[in-house]
Amino acid sequence: MIGDALARIFAAAGYEVTREYYYNDAGVQMRLLGASLRARYLQALGEAIDFSENGYKGDYMVELGNNLRARSVTPGAPRRTRSPSRSTPRTIFSP
Repeated sequence: MIGDALARIFAAAGYEVTREYYYNDAGVQMRLLGASLRARYLQALGEAIDFSENGYKGDYMVELGNNLRARSVTPGAPRRTRSPSRSTPRTIFSP
């Protein structure tokens, strides 16, 4: 239910949203998705990776990893600061 609500919010804000439904897997698919994206991001940075057999293997993950690298902060560059009106995000999952 939370995922569907977030998808509706992002879609209403103009983002392209793809929905997938996994019944009662206690977040396993989200952890696999996150780990797969992290691996593809590290690969885009030029690091050798040992990709999980259970990871998401689609070409779209390589593209997402490349996009994330392109948007990430360059080492040594000044970091953007958060707007004072936003609260500091909480860590809800750490691979």
